[in-house]
Amino acid sequence: MNNQEELISKKDLLLETGISYGQLYRWKRQGLIPDEWFMKQSAFTGQETFFPKRRMLERIHAILAKKDTHSLDDMAVLFSPISANRIYLLLDIIDAIDIKSEVADLCIQRWGKHRFTFQELLLIELFDTMKQDLSLSEEESEEWLVTARQWAQDLTGTDLQVIIYRRKSILQYMMLDNPSRYYLDQYSHFVQKYDLSERTKNLIEKLQKVMEG
Repeated sequence: MNNQEELISKKDLLLETGISYGQLYRWKRQGLIPDEWFMKQSAFTGQETFFPKRRMLERIHAILAKKDTHSLDDMAVLFSPISANRIYLLLDIIDAIDIKSEVADLCIQRWGKHRFTFQELLLIELFDTMKQDLSLSEEESEEWLVTARQWAQDLTGTDLQVIIYRRKSILQYMMLDNPSRYYLDQYSHFVQKYDLSERTKNLIEKLQKVMEG
């Protein structure tokens, strides 16, 4: 959250928008308003709840405009960056999600498209990190992109880990769902581990900023 962003108190928000306390928290429970937008801060009356003013007003106006034509569940999907129905033009967001242009170009070339799902973006962003951490060779990068494209088709949860290890000098990739202990054979040695749950949260925050302009 940008520390310079103008805030609005819960009381002023309800007065300005005309919504009720119950509506506000029902929309929060339904996922229409992100939890991180509800910020507790000290005030002369004690602890009060504040919100990022511009984003909150835009979101509430959008909800009110759609409430007669969309269910709350439909709107939760509509506003969620992780929605399976949402597609992102990669070249429009490479700066926002902080990946290098050469990584974006390589993914576009190898996957044969310019638009990607959230799950694909998550693995593309991980690929950018891996190239920096591990200095992947061209062959290793190609193998990762083939693997990542296959994984993205079935990637549903976020409590995932990607394990990277070498077996007889060849880099191998493994994804763990509901991570627990794992054991490598005697010819393999551990290289790196990436937690996708935390990376998912970070990517959602970045994409939320893009969606909110």
